[in-house]
Amino acid sequence: MKSKSLKILATLLIVGWCVVSVEYILREPDLEISRTTLSVDPDQPIDEFSESVLLTNRGRAPLKVWAIKKTCSCVNASLGSKIIQPGDVTELSISLDKFPVHSASLLLATNDPDLSTVKIWIEPDEG
Repeated sequence: MKSKSLKILATLLIVGWCVVSVEYILREPDLEISRTTLSVDPDQPIDEFSESVLLTNRGRAPLKVWAIKKTCSCVNASLGSKIIQPGDVTELSISLDKFPVHSASLLLATNDPDLSTVKIWIEPDEG
């Protein structure tokens, strides 16, 4: 009887450990980005161009924005928070010092395993 009880207990512990392990593994950040393309009206005064992109963490672990790289020195970017807790949102504010010749972009590096890099394009509005 004692041996059978120990086997049952050991089985329950192993199953419980597996469930906890899977739960821990599934604790990942999940980045949702409101948009990845911004249009610049060439007729608009440059000092009036200011856009925002919302970054939402839909995951179950903190989302970290490790770096923001610019392809043009004309782009300014300011991030509300580099660490976004699960369910939280932060704002990426983007402005320009001058119009890009063709297009410019920002590259975000994150710890989201499915979206480790995100490119945000800034393009002239052709409409």
